[in-house]
Amino acid sequence: MFPDKILVHRSESNSATLTFDGVDKMGERLANEVLGVVKHRSGLKKISFVAHSLGGLVARYAIEVG
Repeated sequence: MFPDKILVHRSESNSATLTFDGVDKMGERLANEVLGVVKHRSGLKKISFVAHSLGGLVARYAIEVG
């Protein structure tokens, strides 16, 4: 419907064994990744996170520190 208005980004910053670093480190990495995406996408007005289980905690931490 609005493909030019929607960006879907799948995070890669906490894959595989990087999940052993703890929620704080994972949240910081996710925040940095999202900030990098935002930096290269002018006009971004809204960000929504979709996460499951541990990813929900990481997303909340990233939102807090980002």
